[in-house]
Amino acid sequence: MKSISLSLFLLLLCGYANSSIVSSTGDGNWNDNDTWDGTSPGCYDTIVIELGHRVRITSTETLTGCTGIYLWIKGELNFQTGKKLHLPCGSVVFVDEGPPAGQITKSGGGGSSNTMTICGDVYWRTGDGDVAGAAIFCPGCSLPVELVKFIAYQIGGDVELAWTTLSEKNNDYFLIEHSLDGVNWSTINREQGAGNSSIQLDYLIRHDQAINGVNYYRLSQVDFDGAKEYFDVISVDFNKSFIHVYPNPVRMGESITVSGNTVIESVKIIDFTGKLILTSENQNVESKTQTVYLNINAGMYIVIANENQFRFCVTN
Repeated sequence: MKSISLSLFLLLLCGYANSSIVSSTGDGNWNDNDTWDGTSPGCYDTIVIELGHRVRITSTETLTGCTGIYLWIKGELNFQTGKKLHLPCGSVVFVDEGPPAGQITKSGGGGSSNTMTICGDVYWRTGDGDVAGAAIFCPGCSLPVELVKFIAYQIGGDVELAWTTLSEKNNDYFLIEHSLDGVNWSTINREQGAGNSSIQLDYLIRHDQAINGVNYYRLSQVDFDGAKEYFDVISVDFNKSFIHVYPNPVRMGESITVSGNTVIESVKIIDFTGKLILTSENQNVESKTQTVYLNINAGMYIVIANENQFRFCVTN
């Protein structure tokens, strides 16, 4: 999703001030004439879902034969299971910041069962979770943050989340959200943004409340004017079994002991490029500890045992 301010969105609308507008008159289905102050939306330049109104997508709506459409969501746009909204090239969708904030929601379904596309590209899907304003879907609008990486991985009994930006513009802060079902989200961290930056910046946080099984994470960015941009949802299949490495750091030529709360069958050590450095099989098949003798250079490495990872440092 690409975010711009409400003022910019209003400027876009001003260019179509004399063009046709259709507004909701209450709750109802998108394709029901009674939901709108005219007929159901067709090739209108501006479609407005008014505050307090819930408009449901109950069938796949295709408007790709139109010119660009401006969809202003002050109330709620709700996608029923498996339904889609296809908008033409040049369209802009703005979710109002309120109060109360406008929303894009779904009723059932998962992954990409419900989608909203602009010019054939998917700009929202069920797996992204509900969206609350201020937010905007705007092909061609300038990106406030150029994100090149957002990953999550288990480290011992925690999940580490890392992301990298190449540039930031008007960036106030990031929000990291967690979910167990990909639908219901809670904020677990707020990370200060750089404001304006043209250099690579790396961010890293740790989540110590992950639950056994699949954990979902969502990153969003908030401008100083409150506009929000969501990035793709990622997941980690978390295993509460854990490992511990000691001593850490360890000197070159010495050994480490890897211990866990379950039997350790083998230990692998990789470097930070993912290259396999060594593999050690546990001779005691019932042991929860294993000693590994190191003949490797100084640096940072990752131990992998029982599908868990643990960082450690080798010093001179």
